[in-house]
Amino acid sequence: MLGIKTGAARAPTRALAFLSALLLLAGPCVVHSAAPGDHPHHLSLIIGATKKSSKLAQTVGVEYTYRLNARWSAGGWYEQSFGDFELESLGVLTNLYVTDHFALLLGAGAERNLAGKSKYLGRIGASYQFHIGSATVAPVGWIDLIEDGK
Repeated sequence: MLGIKTGAARAPTRALAFLSALLLLAGPCVVHSAAPGDHPHHLSLIIGATKKSSKLAQTVGVEYTYRLNARWSAGGWYEQSFGDFELESLGVLTNLYVTDHFALLLGAGAERNLAGKSKYLGRIGASYQFHIGSATVAPVGWIDLIEDGK
């Protein structure tokens, strides 16, 4: 995870502005699913790792997205990381499909450690999807930009 420093008092305002920008990007695109006959609902299992400084944790979670049209989807995620550190994160996201297989993602949410301290985060990333019958395998890489810069 990569951090960006922001003032703690400004964090809620910035998070609200970030979410508003996401809605403005996705809002005009609410038209149809990707193509006639395609299922617009997608539920994904997240299996991976989270790196924070020099520490590494296993990460599992779920992600739901709704395909708004051929270029956009919107949804949310929930993850838990455990190992050298323990966190949980959740948020909303939108995907922009540059091609049928390659997507850029942008999200906003929060992470919480075991002590119960929460921080806002912004998420940017990319994925490449491989279709295997009716299933999809999609390696994804993302960076979480944390409010306190750690």
